[in-house]
Amino acid sequence: MAEQPKGVQMPDQAPLSWTVLQTLAPTHLALYRSSRFMGDTLSVALHDFVGADRQILQRVYQTLGQLLDVLAAAKDARVGGPTIEESLQQIEWGGAVRSMQQFGKATITDHSSPQLNAVIHDLRGGSFLALSVTLQLLTRGQVQPNQLLQAFFLARDHLKMMRNAVPDLDRPQYERDRAQKAHRVQLLVEKWSQATYQLDSHRAVVVVDAKFDGNVSERCIEFAALDRVLYNLLNNAVRHAADQHVYLTIFQVDEHNVRFVVYNRMTAEQSAVLRERFGDNLGSLFEGGFTTGGTGLGLRICAEFVADAYGVHGLQRCLAEGYIGARNVHDYFVTWFHWPVAAD
Repeated sequence: MAEQPKGVQMPDQAPLSWTVLQTLAPTHLALYRSSRFMGDTLSVALHDFVGADRQILQRVYQTLGQLLDVLAAAKDARVGGPTIEESLQQIEWGGAVRSMQQFGKATITDHSSPQLNAVIHDLRGGSFLALSVTLQLLTRGQVQPNQLLQAFFLARDHLKMMRNAVPDLDRPQYERDRAQKAHRVQLLVEKWSQATYQLDSHRAVVVVDAKFDGNVSERCIEFAALDRVLYNLLNNAVRHAADQHVYLTIFQVDEHNVRFVVYNRMTAEQSAVLRERFGDNLGSLFEGGFTTGGTGLGLRICAEFVADAYGVHGLQRCLAEGYIGARNVHDYFVTWFHWPVAAD
């Protein structure tokens, strides 16, 4: 999506071999569902939020829609600097960012629940923080190749993830998202290949290696669920990457399943902390509750979506059978998950 950070050299090849990535988990996975996963299980209703949070959510969704129109018009012309800054002022983007920093706090104080906490996590996270950082760069006139396109992808994705998480936020568009529409994995490759991804002070290039070019979703709403998994894993990897590189490898393990692997190099200190807490069983991270600066919810959310996609009952079974997992491989923090191949 954008140029690599200055001074960061692109690797000649991925640091972990195909043999390593193929042996992370079994290559035959059972599907326990009788119908395809719609991607609609980890969601709540708009009225589940207290009034203040409900207003923030509606206002931010509307502002993101306006932003998407601005970016759609600007990305082909590569218009940045004052032009983008004026547009952001007109739609009051700064107010949307500030309000999202407070979003969810009142609701969690009033009536917290695991489902609600997971949704709040993804609404505040997802692609929103990366989008706000990218827009800051654009307003300074730092328009690198494809950076406007990157901002467009980030805004579009967060709108879809917001509808996935809160269906009645925009019911008409949500119903369109539920319509049958195949999504190829190339859509993921397009937006992540060589992307410079920045979260606050953390910055990394995403290196993509995709050996699969088929369909991974039958509906927009399912694709948004897949995005919620990937953004959680990639956000985590970017925050902890020791060398400003994050790797995303995608390949088909059998006729029916695709494996996604996200990994990053760790510092010696990061590796030691994980080894002391979890030993060799890093899959326990997907149970949630462990964090070095976040909420600890992101990996748990990933596991719940993957379990729902396959109809696997229980997180422990999902981990034990290799549908999702994590491992320290040569001081790389490696996470993987599987997703069912979609029909053509």
